[in-house]
Amino acid sequence: MIAIYSEIESSRLNYALKGLFSPVGISYFILKAKSEFDEFKGAKLVYALESWDNHLHIPRSAFFEDDSILKSDCFDFPFEVQENGTFHFNFDVLAASFILLSRFEEEVVSSRDAFGRFESKNSLLNKRNWLERPMVDEWRLALLRAIQERFPFFDYSPTSHQVQLTVDVDSAYAYLHKGFYRTAGGFAKDVVKFQFGNLFRRTLVLLRLREDDYNTYDYIASLQEKSGFDLTYFFLLANFGSFDKNVPYTSKALQHLIESLSKNYRVGIHPGVASHGSLSTLKEEIRRLQFITEKKVSNARMHYLKMNGAETYSNLLQCEIENDYTIGFADEIGFKSGTALPHYWYDFKQEKETTLLLHPFVAMDATLNRYMKLSAEEAVVKLKELKHTCERLQVPFCLLWHNESFSECNEWKGWKEVVAEVMR
Repeated sequence: MIAIYSEIESSRLNYALKGLFSPVGISYFILKAKSEFDEFKGAKLVYALESWDNHLHIPRSAFFEDDSILKSDCFDFPFEVQENGTFHFNFDVLAASFILLSRFEEEVVSSRDAFGRFESKNSLLNKRNWLERPMVDEWRLALLRAIQERFPFFDYSPTSHQVQLTVDVDSAYAYLHKGFYRTAGGFAKDVVKFQFGNLFRRTLVLLRLREDDYNTYDYIASLQEKSGFDLTYFFLLANFGSFDKNVPYTSKALQHLIESLSKNYRVGIHPGVASHGSLSTLKEEIRRLQFITEKKVSNARMHYLKMNGAETYSNLLQCEIENDYTIGFADEIGFKSGTALPHYWYDFKQEKETTLLLHPFVAMDATLNRYMKLSAEEAVVKLKELKHTCERLQVPFCLLWHNESFSECNEWKGWKEVVAEVMR
């Protein structure tokens, strides 16, 4: 329990305080009267323009004075923390934490990429070269140490380091179970584009003389059993379209695969591109997964990491989704919201914290390969650095991978053992 002196109180301030203290099991309360604050005998800190009597002090900016969105004058204040973890109380860490955890910058910056995604180049953390540091987690740890130094009796429950692999199944099989027309079209495409290696593999797979290249689920299972990481699958069950090209959801083979995996691992929906602006389409795709698994669907990650902000999250809540795993950049690795820990979505329209829990990932296979143009060996080095950061701060280390990335096929040749190397 910690007492906080503050002349103001708002849902935004409480969201920031909860984001900092709840992960370590600390409850707090706000006191507006100095006399009550002075009389309190437990751990306490002052959140105000100025402190008194040498209290532990966080300087307050004007950020929480009202609930307006466009506050550019308060938006870009300095974030500071030394490499050794020493905390310097010379900036508003509560406002800074709110900005990152709530994704406030996405409310302020309107620029988006071709898929409607907030780009890393507009990220405050990226502009400071801090994207690969979970700053909120660093601030939390440094703040806790400062409080404990001042109040030796102060205690908290440390966060824990967990290794998590999340696998998006955009295309369950490379060649099998696509149906006659798509299979014929695949043969034609291989011939027209002179992709004879693809043509050869396709023929062998369809003749059942070779395993389908994207059927990597047994390998992933053996990897999970050996390394013991937490494993979640997200299945694309959208109608066929330009960006949604999985095996048809009616395929018995796909349904059997999902049913089998759901018995041993967490399974979620991977809503297709068409579902992003359509609540009815999203509900239908979730219904399909529920029908196959005979379980309530509570986990989701949007296909292509495509987000329409509040509209997408509101739709997920209306569909009784409890956990979303979309927090992360497509074009850069790192900690998009400044933390590796799950945190709840803040709804700016309602000005309140919601029940939708957001689970960040630190890196995606396609980011390393396609955007950053790293080799498999370079990717292993970079991922080990990020994993070490998470270990040092005792926070989760979560990867976003795809079943096809283990295939050793085309662009993924040489990438099969990347996850295994990182998990060692």
